[in-house]
Amino acid sequence: MTFEKMFGTAEFVSPSDETVTAPWIRGTFELHGTKSAKIRICGLGMFELYINGKRVGDDIFVPVFSMYEKRENRDVVYKIEQNFSYRTYVLEYDITEYVKDGINTICVLLGKGWYDCPGNYAEGCDAFGKVKLCYSISAFDGKSESVIKSDSGLKWAKSHIVKNDMIFGEEHDYTLYDENIFDAGFDDSLLSNVIPAKAPLAEYCIQDCPADKVTRRIKPRLYATVADTKIYDNGENITGWVVMKGGKSGEEIELYHTEDVNPDGTLNPDSFFGKSRPQREIYISDGKTPMHPHFCWHGFRYFSVKGSAEPSEVLVIHADVKLSCGFHSGNETLDWLFDAYVRTQTDNMHMGIPSDCPTREKLGYTGDGQLCCDAVMTMFDAKAFYRKWIRDIADSQDTVTGHVGHTAPFQGGGGGIGGWGSAIVEVPYTYYKHYGDIETLREFFPNMIRFMTYMDSRCECGIITGEEKGGWCLGDWGFPDKSSETLLPQNYVNTYFYIKCLDRMTEISALLGKKTLSESYAANAYDSRRVMKAAYMSPMTDDFCADVAGANCFAIDLGIGTQKTYKSMYDKYSKSKALDTGIFATDILIRLFFEKGNADLALELLTSHVENYSFGYMKDNGATTLWEYMTGDMSHNHPMFGAAVKTLFTEILGIKQTKGTAGFTSVELQPVTVKGLCSYEGYVTVPSGKITVSYERDDVHTLYKFNVPEGVSAIFRNECNTYCLKPGENVYDMQLFQ
Repeated sequence: MTFEKMFGTAEFVSPSDETVTAPWIRGTFELHGTKSAKIRICGLGMFELYINGKRVGDDIFVPVFSMYEKRENRDVVYKIEQNFSYRTYVLEYDITEYVKDGINTICVLLGKGWYDCPGNYAEGCDAFGKVKLCYSISAFDGKSESVIKSDSGLKWAKSHIVKNDMIFGEEHDYTLYDENIFDAGFDDSLLSNVIPAKAPLAEYCIQDCPADKVTRRIKPRLYATVADTKIYDNGENITGWVVMKGGKSGEEIELYHTEDVNPDGTLNPDSFFGKSRPQREIYISDGKTPMHPHFCWHGFRYFSVKGSAEPSEVLVIHADVKLSCGFHSGNETLDWLFDAYVRTQTDNMHMGIPSDCPTREKLGYTGDGQLCCDAVMTMFDAKAFYRKWIRDIADSQDTVTGHVGHTAPFQGGGGGIGGWGSAIVEVPYTYYKHYGDIETLREFFPNMIRFMTYMDSRCECGIITGEEKGGWCLGDWGFPDKSSETLLPQNYVNTYFYIKCLDRMTEISALLGKKTLSESYAANAYDSRRVMKAAYMSPMTDDFCADVAGANCFAIDLGIGTQKTYKSMYDKYSKSKALDTGIFATDILIRLFFEKGNADLALELLTSHVENYSFGYMKDNGATTLWEYMTGDMSHNHPMFGAAVKTLFTEILGIKQTKGTAGFTSVELQPVTVKGLCSYEGYVTVPSGKITVSYERDDVHTLYKFNVPEGVSAIFRNECNTYCLKPGENVYDMQLFQ
């Protein structure tokens, strides 16, 4: 939709002083006999809307992050020239209950958000622009419609928010806070008029993905007192903010947030470069107004307070994406892994993007996002969320070359031609498999074709050889042993993703009736497999790349490894029980051991406690969210290794779609029998309803219980036997079938 179709003759406006980054923009309007009223509003980068002093809705950090409009990108670290598409989101609210007969007041608080933020201060992106606001109100009295629009007649004022930044936090002076600004009778004669601002040249869309909201409230406990500073503990790593109360009027209150503490009780910011990028708030108290940020979130378990104010509560904030699954096994580590991943993933869902971490970066890295998308769509009601992020990936694709970058929306970053760029194929494909929405495949199919053409241009004889000039060509990532970054060839990993994309495109093309194209992709995949095997498999051992960091799993997953290749991999991990793998190989390796009938080893790898090489090691060290590296280096809130958690549902519970189907209209239930698990239960929610699986065994009985919703064709596979399941509850005591 164009700007004119979205807003008519309304104008974007800004404060006349562009150094003010969190202004109030205020106006009044008169209504009588209103039957209904709605508003379309866009405040960039973020906004809070108040009508007659009441906050409209409970959305936080709106609108969602997108490729708002064109910018220069003069200082990006990796000098990749891109030709993007642009999209700006608009919120629409029913405000009937907020307006009244007579004079009404509209006040909008603006903040910088991502719009006026140079990326994450590491990738070197330019800001998009300065804060601005546009709105249009339509009120209907039963006979006629009144339209109230933003224009240069509005006034602006400085707010109590002196500074605000997505990474560094905010500074507030509550002695400047004047709640009278909400009143219709407020004297605004001393306020300055706003000035017209240029509307972003972009596609305008009504926001259709879930906004961030307060999802839980935590009462923090006092952890330690160090000199004049109090340290508090949430009990878990979360995203959100602290609400402070009290303090003396004019007193400075200082907060810092970290994921960890030092042995002496002081905060340890090392997990996110905290010394150079502190998550900090500074408040000047007025002694009465609750204090909290408005336009940023922090990722933290611990926080410090300097000053006499006290924390009243901690608000957990993330995208309002509901958990739609459950899992319990009685295995302490496995159950911890489920809980830790759920917490990690939701901590990394903000403003319509799945981020890599909620602290130092906060960006939608395409590698992390495509890796975890299957797990998220399995475990959460994430359809609208991912529909939006697919648009971001497409908008961040070069419209000429087809290159897909590191981040979506693009905020700098280098390459990763395979594991990162392949998000443009993998995420829409996974979306289709989960929701059966073939129109999404059809819509983004041209983007996929352009990406495959780009991949072809990076190939020599079927092997991926590089990225864009000036880019950063990543392979696998996040190894416990940093030497693996050089020992596991990037071209090998990227060629794996190239072939996987060719396989996906073979299937997608056939689904869309593109037979010739499907055959072409299949032929290319065949040739590339042959070349990859010849280039990387040892004729002596059948290992690929000496199986460093799980290298064999990539080849086995493509079907080009031999029995000897698999046995070598199996023997290695049976002995070590250690995940020496990067983010992609970890997911593939565990899935393959389940699929190849070695569920015992897969479970051992999921629940191992090997120091520096296991999920159990994270648990043993008090982690409540998953780490960026299994060694504990860097971020303590990265979901990427959690991609393997989907196997709790697809392999342990055994809930699999029938081959060739989508949208869970047909499933095969194949729960595993594995040492160390005498019972487990869980469910996933599919378009038709809940599918539940329960397993329990003792010396005599093996009891299975299934619940299948109407509209799902389901069978239960147990060893060589197949049983058709009816809608509703199905119970099988296998002792009776001996």
